[in-house]
Amino acid sequence: MSDDYSAICGITEQELLSQMQPDIERIAQANDETYEEACRHLKRQYDGYHFSKNCEDIYNPFSLFNAFSQKDYKSFWFSTGTSTLLIEMLQRMDLNAIGRTDVVIKMPDAIYVFEFKIDGTPEEALAQINSKQYAIPYEIDHRKVVKVGVNFDSITRTLGEWVIEYS
Repeated sequence: MSDDYSAICGITEQELLSQMQPDIERIAQANDETYEEACRHLKRQYDGYHFSKNCEDIYNPFSLFNAFSQKDYKSFWFSTGTSTLLIEMLQRMDLNAIGRTDVVIKMPDAIYVFEFKIDGTPEEALAQINSKQYAIPYEIDHRKVVKVGVNFDSITRTLGEWVIEYS
C-alpha cells in the first residue's frame, strides 16, 4: 500500500486525540486513570497496524470502539471474523515446518507465540508449540511468554477455538 494512503485503514493518533477526547476521558475515569495514562494504555493495547514501510502508527478501530463502549481494555481483535485471505494464506503454508511458529507478536509486557490449525484443534496447535519448542528462544526475554493454539473453522471461515498457556 502506498504511504500516502496507508492511514485510511484505521485511526491515526492525531485523529484519536483530536476527535475522541471525550471517549478517552470516559475510559480513563472508568479505570481510575488520568487522561494521559489512558492514552498510553490505548497506545500500548491498540496501536500497531502498519500498512506500508513508512506508515504512521494506526489504531485498530474495531478494538478502540469496543474499548470505549465497554470502558475496558481487552483484546477485542480476537472476537473478529477471520479474513478469507488469512485462511487462504494459512492453507498454503507448511504449518508443520520444524523450528518455525506461525506468528510471534511482541508486546511491551508479553511475547505471544501462535500456532494455527485449520479444522484441527487448538490443543493440537499448542502441543506443536511445546513439542517443537517454538517458545524457547523467547524465554530469555524479560517479558512473559504466552503460547496460543488456535483453530480456524474452514466451513464458517472464522476463528474457532483457542487455548492459551502461560510460561
